[in-house]
Amino acid sequence: MMPFSFLTLRRAASLSALLSLAFATTLFAAAFPISMDGAFDDWTAVPVAFTDASGDGGGSGIDFGRLWAANDGRGLFLRIELGPSLVMQESNSLTLYIDTDNNSSTGTAVAGMGADLVWEFGNRGGTYQGSSIFWDDIGLVTTPPHAGSDFEISLLRAATPGGNTLFPSNTIRIALRDNSSGGDWIPSSSTSVSYTFDDSNPYDPPAIALDKANADYLRVMTHNVKNDGLWSRSAEHGRLVQAINPDIIAYQEIYNNDGPTTLSWVQSYLPGTWYLSWSGELKIISRYPILQEWSTGAGRAWAALIDLPTAFTHDLLLINLHLKCCSTGDSQRQQQIDDVMSFIRDAESAGGSITLPAYTPIMIVGDTNMYGDAQQVTTLLTGDILDNGTYGPDFNPDWDGTALDALVSRQLSVRQTYSYYNPASSYGPSHIDRITVTGSAVTVDKSFMLHTQNLDPAVLAAAGLNAGDSQAASDHAPHVVDLQSDNTSTGVAAPAPGALRFALVNRPNPFNPQTSISFALSSAGEVRLAVFDVQGRKVTTLVDGRRSAGEYSTAWDGTDDMGAAVASGVYFARLEKDGDSSIRRMILIR
Repeated sequence: MMPFSFLTLRRAASLSALLSLAFATTLFAAAFPISMDGAFDDWTAVPVAFTDASGDGGGSGIDFGRLWAANDGRGLFLRIELGPSLVMQESNSLTLYIDTDNNSSTGTAVAGMGADLVWEFGNRGGTYQGSSIFWDDIGLVTTPPHAGSDFEISLLRAATPGGNTLFPSNTIRIALRDNSSGGDWIPSSSTSVSYTFDDSNPYDPPAIALDKANADYLRVMTHNVKNDGLWSRSAEHGRLVQAINPDIIAYQEIYNNDGPTTLSWVQSYLPGTWYLSWSGELKIISRYPILQEWSTGAGRAWAALIDLPTAFTHDLLLINLHLKCCSTGDSQRQQQIDDVMSFIRDAESAGGSITLPAYTPIMIVGDTNMYGDAQQVTTLLTGDILDNGTYGPDFNPDWDGTALDALVSRQLSVRQTYSYYNPASSYGPSHIDRITVTGSAVTVDKSFMLHTQNLDPAVLAAAGLNAGDSQAASDHAPHVVDLQSDNTSTGVAAPAPGALRFALVNRPNPFNPQTSISFALSSAGEVRLAVFDVQGRKVTTLVDGRRSAGEYSTAWDGTDDMGAAVASGVYFARLEKDGDSSIRRMILIR
């Protein structure tokens, strides 16, 4: 197996090169902080490399739009608009061609170049200089893993497929084709986009510390351990759990060992008092007492109400799930997530099987297996239930009447967000192990994926880890989040239950470099919209004055009242009108 330093991809150091249908033009730009997270907000500053004509797609429906290109010292990054929604790793005829040596006399003759690299996304395979390769040979990562019409692609510049240098030339040529009958090209069947790597301003992503920033923070870990791996690969799992030192653990894929046996295993590596809640493969192990428990997710999720320490004014409802896999499981996975959201709606409403106090933190964790239809992601975040006849009406799942927050968790030392990583599989690295929270009810300090193969030796040694631990332990990485507190114990108080909400939202969230904050007023009045940090200190005022009834939107670019950029972290947009207020939690990632 290769040492996969390609996964240290990140940051676009440049954009150069644009070849139109008749001639080449070279563009240069500074480094751009691009994360392979499928959010695309960090591409806004990158110039478009090529815009394809609309309406020239073939029978498959693929009608290419815009193509972007960027690089850092480690990776090449592409972004491509496809038109229709599809799953990048399944059932499509999309092919990437790259002339990596900028020599038209070598490689496959296509689009006026000699393509050394040919990759067929739907077949999850390709060739380099005529020899078969797999995704790990070239450091290929695509995102999102589920269906979409806009995708990010990254390749390792230092990859050596078959012992050959992937990018021997500093200038390359790129084309994409829909290989279905009459399929579209970008830029065309006879031309390619020329791109020159620019390392004049390389970007090194800031490292995330493995340890908690504060001993009082609550650390939650979710991990698919792969077929009872706690016992068959005990040493590796033991080092991981000791290095992470979680307060609450949600395990999946413990099929052949029961809850007490799992609890005993945890105590052998993390001595002390632990509490247990479990059903089938799903185990929840907590340093704090389990108050109640429920089955949900059509049998694929297990929920526990956990009595948190005194730093938190509420309990925590933790839902541990392992949904049906892959695009072939779309209908079953949708049923399972519909059921989970129905359970949350019940928990947030009076009566039913469970009634929680307002602003009780709710966290959904586990292996979502969301490779197919994007509707399951939409349902999970927005409460848009597909089968309303069985699972009831749609609802806004956060306490403040907004969507839930999906934590975009990158690795500790690189800007990749995938959790699934298995070189033995034709499916490439994918972000399918999710943590989703009621952002209005809890303050997140940080979250991350622990892939030991990408950590510096000094970090590994300090944590008592080996470089191969995460890969040997499971094909899923541990996903970790640290909670500071629930919002009622911060300087910014959560709005009282029943207060007017104003429909305050922001998109994207998390964001970089800016986010759009929108709100709707049902009547005229004096309005003040300000941003606060987690200590309750005002950062900046965005709106201050009388407004008529209607919808409004304003942008926040991550600066304070003096125009100075603020640090990465959690911030709160607070909207006040006529004595009522609404709060929206926002995450800024530099």
